[in-house]
Amino acid sequence: MSAQITAQDSSPVSPLAAWMIYVKERFPLPVYLVLVTGFCASGTLLMGGRLASFPTVAGFIGLMVFFAMLRMMDEVKDYEKDKVANPTRPLPRGLLSVELVKNVISSTVMGMVGYALLLGVVYSWQAGVTYLFLTGWLWLMYREFYTGHWLEQRQLLYAITHQFVLVPMTMLPIVLADNTALSQINAWQFCGLIVGSFFSYEVCRKLNPRAHPLLKTYRAMYGMTGVFAIVATACTLAIVMAYLLGMQNFLWPFSFALLISFIFIRLDQHKVVETVATLSLVVHIWSIVLYRLKELL
Repeated sequence: MSAQITAQDSSPVSPLAAWMIYVKERFPLPVYLVLVTGFCASGTLLMGGRLASFPTVAGFIGLMVFFAMLRMMDEVKDYEKDKVANPTRPLPRGLLSVELVKNVISSTVMGMVGYALLLGVVYSWQAGVTYLFLTGWLWLMYREFYTGHWLEQRQLLYAITHQFVLVPMTMLPIVLADNTALSQINAWQFCGLIVGSFFSYEVCRKLNPRAHPLLKTYRAMYGMTGVFAIVATACTLAIVMAYLLGMQNFLWPFSFALLISFIFIRLDQHKVVETVATLSLVVHIWSIVLYRLKELL
């Protein structure tokens, strides 16, 4: 790799500056800080742990690295499509080379395996196994489960296999807070809550009717009737889990608001649905923290 990298405006930037531009555009730190902190705080409080503790910090580090790799892997996997559909993104415009990003991914995944082993040795085997499983599933997603284009042609199955990574991701801070969490029903209920809300968001953020055909959005693949059925199913999972956790009065309004927001699709306002889905996801991720605060007020 050369010492200078060409950005979109053709002005040369240093490698460090190139990575900073990439982070700003494709891995906005404020967004991921809110996301990861919410997962760790809710998971810790769910099991009665302390926020200012080693488990919370360990989970935060592990999940930040996970999300960074998830984003980077998507950039590599979408490179060929992005050259046509999103040519201004960092990789298609040559800000970073694909080979460099691939090397960073491979090295970091090896580091994640080492981190899993470290957690298993210095903390608990449950935490180590959870992070190792998270890392392994992340790698399988990156390699598309070694199925070539077969899985990509089955969009719903593709989505389900890729959303499954939410299970070990959600469980990591929970297991770090309590190494018996894998046998506790409330931990799995919270996991189901997150899967339902996250899957809803994942579908709702891809509803642009003018998206390039190469992107194969849910709307293009299944139509709005199919999209609503998928979101309704995911929301139902979140609704049931909220009830089992005793947080229905707090969380149900957000799930129902998301379903009702689909009215705006007829007004060609798909961004409204995406905004409501984003808000619902954030509230669900932070739900344990927010619910505890609500009890104190």
